[in-house]
Amino acid sequence: MSSLLQQFHDEIRLRGYSARTRSAYLRAITQLQHYANQPLDSITDEQLTAYFRYLNLERHHSRATLKLQLNGIHFFYEHVLGRDFTVQLSLPKRPHKLPQLLSCQDIAALLCHCQNLKQRAMLALCWRCVMVVVCVSVS
Repeated sequence: MSSLLQQFHDEIRLRGYSARTRSAYLRAITQLQHYANQPLDSITDEQLTAYFRYLNLERHHSRATLKLQLNGIHFFYEHVLGRDFTVQLSLPKRPHKLPQLLSCQDIAALLCHCQNLKQRAMLALCWRCVMVVVCVSVS
């Protein structure tokens, strides 16, 4: 094991990071070294920017994966190499998922399982309010 990786293991254990975080950060710096094909301490900021562009555009990593990679590399540069770096990073937008609406049969099944009239009335009122909002927003 190289001395830089040994320093990384020592620093991350010293700070009490979890085993999953340690392995994720180690994977991040290992993948960076494999991509750059040179020692980690000689990688430039431009190469880091190119690496993150590669992860984003060609490997199609998610926003969370890119942030995890960035955090692992940042930890290594800050705590092991003792240097700062600047990366031009464009994170993909989070996908917006529309909520799934319950069908009329689903609502009827819920209403049948209500214990008392008060619960049934509250659930029916909520469902009707949602239907009014949906109808107004569609038109």
